[in-house]
Amino acid sequence: MISTDKNPFSSLNTYSYIQVSDKKSGNILFKSPVPALTVIWATPDSNYIVGISNIKVWNPYHLVVFNKKGELLYKAAIDTKSYPDASESVTNWINWYKEPVPKITLKSTIDSIEVSIESNKVWKQSIVNGELTYGELPNPVPIRIFRFPLTHDDINPP
Repeated sequence: MISTDKNPFSSLNTYSYIQVSDKKSGNILFKSPVPALTVIWATPDSNYIVGISNIKVWNPYHLVVFNKKGELLYKAAIDTKSYPDASESVTNWINWYKEPVPKITLKSTIDSIEVSIESNKVWKQSIVNGELTYGELPNPVPIRIFRFPLTHDDINPP
């Protein structure tokens, strides 16, 4: 499946899954096939799980968000066309978040979720004497923000 199917969330995925357990009881809340993830983070209230990846080869998605019921709320592919300050190899990896573990936050609003992920870098692009130059910005800490709409059930998980 890893080299033939573009849906890592299907039951054909036998190479990667996420299993989430209740902190108190240890009971499994859900187990779901996922793309290859390199960092997994849960919100302090344990209502949402965010997975990110720097693996590019045979990996169609680099950001996933689940609720604690195991429902996939959001998925995104990261590439240098959409995120010009990211860097990538020809086939193996994409560098788009701060390594080894970025700061991740999640805020919910009435109808959406906002996930902020600490970026790998911020580059200021400017033109000096007609030439394009890049220079690293010192502050603030660079972040990438992803916003997506939710249903009422997603916003108020049981």
